[in-house]
Amino acid sequence: MLLYRTLSALFALAALAVGGMVFLDSAEQVSLQHNSPNTIVVSTDRDMVAGVQVSSTPLVVIPPTDGRLKTFGAIPYWDQTNATRVFKQQVDHYDAISLFWYRLDTEGWVVNYMDAKEDPLLVAFAHDHGVQVFGLMANLPEQGDWDPERVRKAIGDPLSRARHIQEILQLVEDKNFDGINIDYEFLRDDQTASFTQFINELGAALHERDKLLKVAIHPQRRGQPRRGQDLASLTGADYLSLMTYAQHWEPSDPGPIAGI
Repeated sequence: MLLYRTLSALFALAALAVGGMVFLDSAEQVSLQHNSPNTIVVSTDRDMVAGVQVSSTPLVVIPPTDGRLKTFGAIPYWDQTNATRVFKQQVDHYDAISLFWYRLDTEGWVVNYMDAKEDPLLVAFAHDHGVQVFGLMANLPEQGDWDPERVRKAIGDPLSRARHIQEILQLVEDKNFDGINIDYEFLRDDQTASFTQFINELGAALHERDKLLKVAIHPQRRGQPRRGQDLASLTGADYLSLMTYAQHWEPSDPGPIAGI
């Protein structure tokens, strides 16, 4: 069995369409209205689709132009050597990778994980094989759990948010990334407005530079916290990646990362 933490397998990612994102089929019944050959409007009278909170406003879905779903992988700092080896062996199966190398410090500044090894040759290898590269930024400390207060320091007011966006833009340019993957998890519900503002402002700034924005999203259930994420309002993102993995993990019984 290939374990999640080695990321030797491809991630199974679900993406809700807000703007130009890939839409993966839902287990729920929804109505589809084809408005043109390239767009579909998804409507439902439910406030949940496949366990995800959605707005009552229909979402515009733009399927991939080649009719093929996209495959994202990841290179995590905690197993970078093995993950890089597997990626290079299986490069033809990937459309994009995220480099899990960056985190927020206690004051909300961008820093590297101690075990992350920034590798420009890996970025060049991916580009040579037509694979997009996203830097991944998380609010996960070196030790401990996901920390919403680091995100509050980074984006909680307009000045901090502008500073943080400039940090990210500089990182993307310096490292020749195609975009950034924001993985800010377990935010408080009172952070929803600032997170929405941040994502939409960051997306606009990246798009001005022909770069992309991918955002990790918690699946949301009725009556449960949104963890600072209002899906229908995150219109600045190119991809919303539902974190539907970790069905099985290292100490669990054997099974798939994300059953189909």
